[in-house]
Amino acid sequence: MKLRLRLARLILAPCLSLLAAMPVCASRGGDDAIAWFDGGVDAAFARARASDQPLFLYWGASWCPPCNEIQATIFRRAEFIERTRRFVPVRIDGDEPGAQALADRFHVRNYPTMILFSSTGAEVTRLQGEADMGMFLQALSLALGSVRTAREVIDLALGADPGRVRAPEWTLLSSYFWEADEGRLFPPAQLPAGLLRLARACPSSQRADCDRLAFAGVAAAARGPVPLSEADRAWALARARKVIADGARSRMVFDDLAASGPGMVEQLLPDGEERREFALRWDEALGRQLARAGLFPVDRLIALMARARLEVMAQGAASAALRREISAAARAAAAIRDPYERMAAVSAAGDALSAARQFDEADALLQAELARTSNGYYTMIELAALARARGDPAQAIGWYEKAFAASRGDATRVQWGSRYVIALMELAPGEPQRAVSALEAMIATLPPDREGVSGRNAFYLRKVARAIDAWEAAGAPAEAVARSRALLAGTMGGEGLKSPSTPVQSPPVPNAPPPRPAGGA
Repeated sequence: MKLRLRLARLILAPCLSLLAAMPVCASRGGDDAIAWFDGGVDAAFARARASDQPLFLYWGASWCPPCNEIQATIFRRAEFIERTRRFVPVRIDGDEPGAQALADRFHVRNYPTMILFSSTGAEVTRLQGEADMGMFLQALSLALGSVRTAREVIDLALGADPGRVRAPEWTLLSSYFWEADEGRLFPPAQLPAGLLRLARACPSSQRADCDRLAFAGVAAAARGPVPLSEADRAWALARARKVIADGARSRMVFDDLAASGPGMVEQLLPDGEERREFALRWDEALGRQLARAGLFPVDRLIALMARARLEVMAQGAASAALRREISAAARAAAAIRDPYERMAAVSAAGDALSAARQFDEADALLQAELARTSNGYYTMIELAALARARGDPAQAIGWYEKAFAASRGDATRVQWGSRYVIALMELAPGEPQRAVSALEAMIATLPPDREGVSGRNAFYLRKVARAIDAWEAAGAPAEAVARSRALLAGTMGGEGLKSPSTPVQSPPVPNAPPPRPAGGA
């Protein structure tokens, strides 16, 4: 999982209309130099067609740490602001009226997602916010200059004549935000194998792109549900060994090494001595990259978290030296003055401290942030995850309940309510009526129209449906199970409770210890 999904707080004016007429509001944050389109989404596409300009769509939420870092970094950089004059920039907050129906229209769920469309409305690519600024701007520039969409490039690359794919187009593919693909380029079950096919087809002259595609394929397999074939696993393992042994190659895929490293190690090797040795080599490669200057605080913390997970995997605990380094980085995160950057950094610091089993420090850090953040309900969710990691189910449930009560925004209320309901089903088996009452309260927050069962709302309602199945299997009272199913059926209908034919990928998780539980930002 790409853990550096920690990027822009969106402060948007009230928006009144729905769907295509939904206003995309002007900026009031620190990125005022970006001339965000102030009008409906369809009007923005019309503007793009009339002006023969691409359209840049940003999808995020005000509480989301991954979004907050974008505002603190990418959206404030002069290089990015200058490039926005070459396209029509549009942003949508997931809690605004009509936003979740737009999510279905554009096939977006993960916060944040950035998509570049051509002037004719064709989707060119999905951009990663977690790459460093240079790589992000390079990918954006390539997309702006591309005459082919990512879909068209893949068809060429996997066709009879991959030599027709130009060098910049391989970079376009390797820079694509595969974690937010949502089945657009590959069906989810085929994504790992598809990416490894691309990596094999990639010419040796584009080695960094080939490495990134290979790592993206292994990371997709680590997210599940389909593991790598034995042939793909062996090929990817051999390539990964070469990458982590080579400082220059490691640097080019640093974000993958850090964000997805522990999961990739688990995907590539079964538990045993060979995996433990490989985890240590990966840890050393990250340590060498951390020694270089110029990393954003969040990038550094995510790499430290990965190192902690790898050392726990290899030797049962993070080393004392690494724990000291994480503590120092967490203190630095708490001292950041910019609220957007601090929220993202503190969230990453909580992850790192949890991974190293420094639970008391993580709790103190998050409690301090709770006292000064404007989005305390997100911090409460992180405190709930921390309590679960410490084995305190009552405290975890308390934080989930407080987070739901404090949450704001239609889609956020559904997401936080779903977390609370699922936590009760998993952690309080002796209180079935409390879970049913929480489900009733969550459903009461749904918008009365189709928006309530669209986009992320539908995703989290389906998560509740699966949790009810697990609750029943664990011995929950039949009456409580039946009442819960009836509540969901009344909201979504019988068909709505079924998993979609093309599964959607779970959004990333806020602060939780390794391995992370499903469902987050």
